[in-house]
Amino acid sequence: MDHHFPPNPADAQYYNYPTTPSPESLMDVNTIVDLLNGFGVPVCLAGILLWFCKYQFDWARKEREAYAVREEEKDAKIISMVEKSSDALLSIKIAVEQLKQSVDQNSQVIRELILSKGR
Repeated sequence: MDHHFPPNPADAQYYNYPTTPSPESLMDVNTIVDLLNGFGVPVCLAGILLWFCKYQFDWARKEREAYAVREEEKDAKIISMVEKSSDALLSIKIAVEQLKQSVDQNSQVIRELILSKGR
């Protein structure tokens, strides 16, 4: 039994058979042969290499731009964390100064009490 039948038109509703030939995105063989004959292999290879260099340069630029965006977001987070930590340190400094003042006041009161008891 031969299994190489053309696709059944009734199956088109269930399967995606190509109805029209797809256009070729690359050059056909005749165009490539004509270019090679007209310009020569070294010139054609130089053109291909120049195109490849430009392609890599453009791809690297896009990658750097995406990296820069990510870095800006990370920098903003780090700056926010630094600001919060400096605010926390400032509030700790203020609390320590207040604690020092209250200890100094208590020390003064205790000195006065000791002096008043000694008399």
